[in-house]
Amino acid sequence: MTSKTKKCKFCGEEFAKGKYDCPSRWVTRKYCSQLHAHLDSIRKANEVLDKRNRVQSEESRIKRSIAMKGRKPSPQTIEASRKAKLGKPLSESTKAKLSRSLKGRKVWNTGLKMSDEYREKCSKSHLGVIPSEETRKKRSITMKELWRNGHHQTPEGIRRLSESMKKRRPYMIVPVIDSKPERIIQQKLKNAGVVFTTHKPIIGQPDMFIEPNVCIFVDGCYIHGCGLCGKKPLQLRQIDRDKFVTAELIRQGYRVIRIPSHRLYPRKRI
Repeated sequence: MTSKTKKCKFCGEEFAKGKYDCPSRWVTRKYCSQLHAHLDSIRKANEVLDKRNRVQSEESRIKRSIAMKGRKPSPQTIEASRKAKLGKPLSESTKAKLSRSLKGRKVWNTGLKMSDEYREKCSKSHLGVIPSEETRKKRSITMKELWRNGHHQTPEGIRRLSESMKKRRPYMIVPVIDSKPERIIQQKLKNAGVVFTTHKPIIGQPDMFIEPNVCIFVDGCYIHGCGLCGKKPLQLRQIDRDKFVTAELIRQGYRVIRIPSHRLYPRKRI
């Protein structure tokens, strides 16, 4: 210790006189603890930066891979990771880095076939999901590019797509918003105290379904081809479809009630 320095009474560190010289012993003790806490935080921060910038050797990577092999993250870890990434889209720079890192790599599932159990699980997870307008546009652009490049579906692919759509169609509500005649019938049923559900996922997807077996369809005169309002050539296919749905539901033990929309507007009836 020189004449220009002063030794701390608590930790033994030497400080310049005047700058840290304080007559109050409490202030000196307080400052000493704060200073060392600050130095510790700087040291820990430097250690973290060193670890981030450190390049692992091949041996360390192998050891870590062997140590982590077979381990599965806990449900809490998976949920925490999902919540942390939820609603955070990848930036353009991150997408570019991922693209560069994956370029040239062989896809892990190349040549593998999905099991029937996994395929059924994926099918059920997509039932009733209506893609957004943005997703539809992206799919349309992708399919147009594939079509231009000569990529056409095989008969087997067409058959699988048809079977998939047959399973998914009962859960897809089209149109999404109920028509005005449907809302009128729904309100009348509510006023009468009748419990019903809408768009039950069975063949034909009835507009209203009353347990145990009553199916109510509210048919628009223009789309479904009302006999009093006139049939159009465009509607003949829909008429055949309605007949098939009615016959199939009756065969399965349901009672079918079809209400033309003009019955709800007696003044407009032709």
